[in-house]
Amino acid sequence: MKKEELIQKILQTGSNLTDIEIPEELKRDHDIALTIAKTNGHFIYKVDESIIDKEIVLEALKSNSYASDKVPEFFFNDKDVAMLIVSKNGHLLWKMSDKLIDDIDVVREAVKNDPDAIRFASDRIKNDSEFMKEYEQIKQEIEKKGIEKAEKQKQEKLAKVEEYKNSEIWWNDSSIVNYEKLDEAITDDMITRIENKYNKKLPSKYVELLKQQNGGRLIKRYFLSDNDKVFVVDSILGIPSVESTKSSLEYETDDIRANIKEYELTAVDPDNIIVFGNDESGGHANYVFDYSELNEHGEPKIVYFDNEVDFKEIVTDSFDEFISNLKIREEAQLINPDVY
Repeated sequence: MKKEELIQKILQTGSNLTDIEIPEELKRDHDIALTIAKTNGHFIYKVDESIIDKEIVLEALKSNSYASDKVPEFFFNDKDVAMLIVSKNGHLLWKMSDKLIDDIDVVREAVKNDPDAIRFASDRIKNDSEFMKEYEQIKQEIEKKGIEKAEKQKQEKLAKVEEYKNSEIWWNDSSIVNYEKLDEAITDDMITRIENKYNKKLPSKYVELLKQQNGGRLIKRYFLSDNDKVFVVDSILGIPSVESTKSSLEYETDDIRANIKEYELTAVDPDNIIVFGNDESGGHANYVFDYSELNEHGEPKIVYFDNEVDFKEIVTDSFDEFISNLKIREEAQLINPDVY
């Protein structure tokens, strides 16, 4: 491949250069290396280290701050390179040479990004009373901005919660393919067919929900239990008019029941569960009606079942309580900041 062709290929490929192959004869070409650096600095490892100079390093860091992992170590003694690295990740001050951790400009830039980076500064700087006064001011300003940012985020979340306060639980973004949503409208005959097949009565609230929409992904998908456990429900399964291989209550229930029996799992009784929802694990765990765990109204309790590790956990006493307490991510985060 000619040099000009490779440069065009790099530019056309964009930032993900994983599959770009650099011929041996071009790995020492400065223009090729510079093009890669400007496109995505992480991939400068694809060229020969001997060709990497300061210009290439600086461009690589500008295009991708994580390129610092690919920068030859001798550049950690260069002040310009160090200033750029610590301005994007102050913690990386620890990688710099003894000379640079003793440079006030470099340390100042690092603590502006991450106040905790002060611990990597030289003893001389940490004992410099004038600089430490400046450091305290920088730290206080960052903390102030952090508080302001957190408050802004809180207000944005509260606004989002208010926006979705009275909305349905279903995901309504038309740009997202909703594989679990069944096109057919639910009918009493479809419900009866399922109840007869499994000899179990479906919770009335579940039936009511499917009459709004026959399954699908959820926008309100977070259930926070009384013990602060977070359950994420990706989708509620609908009911098909006839037996189908498409994701549905019937298909998932038959599949999980067969899986339990084949692998002799013991956490749940296969003949006493109906699968009604998926979590976000991609098939390893489900939400089920557990008819061996009935509530005071004779309806099944809601159970989280992980069929990969053969584990179950009671989520809540009823589907009504379960569905009524699902929250959008922002509301869940207001209650539990660890929700992602």
